[in-house]
Amino acid sequence: MSRWPGGAAGVLRALLATAAVTVTVAAAGCTTTGGRVSVGRPSARAVRTVRRHRQRAGVDGVLGPPGGSPALARKTGRAMLTRLAFPPGARPTGTRALRAADQIGSPDLVEVTRFYWVPLSEHAADEFFGSHLPAGMAPAGSGSGAAPGSASYFQSVTYTSRKAPAGIDGQSELLVTLRADPGGGTVVRADAEVVWYPWRTAAEYLRPADFRSVTVSGSFGSLTNSGTTVRRSRTFTSRAVIARLAAVLDGLRADNPGTVHCPMLLASYRLSFAPAGGGAPTVVTPSSCLGDGVTVAGRPQPALFDPNNQKVLAVVGRLLGVPRSDW
Repeated sequence: MSRWPGGAAGVLRALLATAAVTVTVAAAGCTTTGGRVSVGRPSARAVRTVRRHRQRAGVDGVLGPPGGSPALARKTGRAMLTRLAFPPGARPTGTRALRAADQIGSPDLVEVTRFYWVPLSEHAADEFFGSHLPAGMAPAGSGSGAAPGSASYFQSVTYTSRKAPAGIDGQSELLVTLRADPGGGTVVRADAEVVWYPWRTAAEYLRPADFRSVTVSGSFGSLTNSGTTVRRSRTFTSRAVIARLAAVLDGLRADNPGTVHCPMLLASYRLSFAPAGGGAPTVVTPSSCLGDGVTVAGRPQPALFDPNNQKVLAVVGRLLGVPRSDW
């Protein structure tokens, strides 16, 4: 996810400045299905929530963006579909018996589907969609094959957003599936597959002044000395160290639930923030290769999105004096 300058206030400015996307196609012979659309403009509730989290966090760092919702995902999906370019003579059609070439595996997936007909052969349609990128999107691959249980051949083109709006996962994509129409031309199925991520709880935002110390523990597998494991642990009372770790964690968004297949990781860690007034600590540990798990006073909170735990490990490794090659 991108980072916004200017601390927590910068988050508010970035959210409020989220601009409408103008859908235009510069190439000759191209048309689009829509005009000017808004993508990801924050609601008043989102702005109030970020302000409240900033006050509770008590740090001048970047707070993770607000979460999304199925409604935001549907709105984003509809906007993505309006960016799709079509050749002259294309027209919308009713639902056709054409399955999407692929689907994102996520419990938070929202799919928005439209069907069209274009006056091109399947091969020509594939070349057209492959060479006409929707505004604000990047190519993400192409494919071909036969539908399950059918001899019907299809081709597909996939795009992803260059920058997903707050609340929407960057893996969301626009998928175009093509199949020759028996009556001539090509049937086009366009799927906006949008994954939204949940909101963080206010409890898991860390306020540095609330903690008297943090114990940083780590286990690191050495690449330079094969077969050895380095284990280190240190307790810090420095306000700067506590604030540094809190700023990193407060800048992460919530992770999406689901099963993830992870590669072998060299490192694991545990952060234990001791409350200034005593009581159960706030503990951060890896929840998977994609996230950091947070427990506040013994209660699990939504995991934070941190691929390969790299943002947290970057600080942990330096605090414990472990070389980058070992994490």
